[in-house]
Amino acid sequence: MVGSRQCVGLALCALAGLFSCYSAAQEKLGLNTPVSHKRLPTFGPPGCQVCVVGADVIELKDLKTSATLEGDYESRGLRALSPTGKYFTAVNKTPNITETTVFVWATATGKKVLQIPPRAGQYVDVLEITDKHVLVGGRHNNKIEVWDIEAGKPLRQLTVPDRRVEKDKIAFAPDGSYFACIAHDRVITTNANTGKRAATMAQPLTYLPNGGTRLSTGPESIFVFAWTNAIRYSPDGEFVAAYSTNPLPRLMCWDKKGKLVLDSPVPMPHVVSHRTNLQWLPESKGWLINGYVFERESRRLLLSVRTPFATEVMPQLMDRDRVAGTFGEDPETLRSVVVPWDKLQDAVKKLNEKTPAFIAPYQSVSLDVSVGGARGDSDETQQFLTLALTQRLARDGVKVATGQSTTLRFRVSEAAGETLAIYERQSAFDRRGRDTGRTATESNGAAVLELVSAEEKSPLWRASITASSARSFTEEINDATLRKSMLEHLVRQLHGMDMPYFIPKSKDIVALPAVIE
Repeated sequence: MVGSRQCVGLALCALAGLFSCYSAAQEKLGLNTPVSHKRLPTFGPPGCQVCVVGADVIELKDLKTSATLEGDYESRGLRALSPTGKYFTAVNKTPNITETTVFVWATATGKKVLQIPPRAGQYVDVLEITDKHVLVGGRHNNKIEVWDIEAGKPLRQLTVPDRRVEKDKIAFAPDGSYFACIAHDRVITTNANTGKRAATMAQPLTYLPNGGTRLSTGPESIFVFAWTNAIRYSPDGEFVAAYSTNPLPRLMCWDKKGKLVLDSPVPMPHVVSHRTNLQWLPESKGWLINGYVFERESRRLLLSVRTPFATEVMPQLMDRDRVAGTFGEDPETLRSVVVPWDKLQDAVKKLNEKTPAFIAPYQSVSLDVSVGGARGDSDETQQFLTLALTQRLARDGVKVATGQSTTLRFRVSEAAGETLAIYERQSAFDRRGRDTGRTATESNGAAVLELVSAEEKSPLWRASITASSARSFTEEINDATLRKSMLEHLVRQLHGMDMPYFIPKSKDIVALPAVIE
């Protein structure tokens, strides 16, 4: 999915205008180091002075290796750097295994300064570190142990306000003084020094079919938080942000008193990864979410960082101006690129000034939706997809109207897939099920989106997506329900795309969101 008019690239793609070029080679201190499944990078929050790649401690100021860690650790296990990079912690086993050992190293020397021994029947699902303490907890109970690194012994236990400690459901303030925890249908913050509840966060929003919103009820919130994949405190400890994929990918943010200050849809990641990456930008100005830069003030997606499919290295903020990751078709080299903040901020300014544009929140577009080879009512399908596309554009404030000079074409084609036997499970533990003797035919879909203008010969932007029907249902299984699931899959991908919402007519202004490819 590549924007054909403007993007940021490691070597070739244009950013500022149709023919200009932005290259990572322009960076004097460009990160360029090999990575593999045994040599994965660990970054701290932006401003952290070092990163760890395998056993190498790399100073981010000059990108030189300053120390080598003694001993080994499991690169695919939990690991973390303290806010300043003073300490690095990691484990000796992959997740979901009991009796895991936790190690802590001093990055200045590479020496191991603490080893927390394994315990029978206990997991390590949460591992956090400050410049003084390491915090360890697991699903076996609702306690988190706080270890004093210099003293080399446990200091106290924290009790989370839920039945157990869960991965990706808890976050600590940078200084460790507070922690936020998902407790079933809500988020609760706790004073880590006193153990007393500090605040209960407001419920997230429920998005209504008419485009409106309301606060979620308890059952709705349960699903939002059950599908929350990351929760993080801001650098100043004043805010808590969380990323959930229910019912669509969304970013939520509360102030420390519990007020919901943001609940906004965001795109899905382009890659398959076992971890969600949510980082705050310096000065709490926004977030990097799975490779997307989302600005808090404008509430807009400014930048999309593309990475190889199924990469194990998600984009990471090195500091305010640099993003590290594996880019292009090279998943085995960790590189860095400079974020062109001046161009992005200028584009936001021009957007607010309503500069002439092909597409913008103040410039409507027409829709042209067609369905080829429809395996159902083509008119009904066209209306369904038109509504979905209209809602996706409305998320960025772009309106739809007939007779516009810019048109978004949505060409969808359907085809029959395999004919499969239908099995009925007899219980939750029945993995295969009973053969019912009936069959149903899979449904496959492919779509091409093109943004075209009467003023330009070539498309301004083009993307393609594919979809397939589901294989597990709670409702009756037949050709119609399989086709419905395929169309719903298509719409989910549509909502997860980082479609351009601002393409200025001037080639001196970058389109939004910009793309690092």
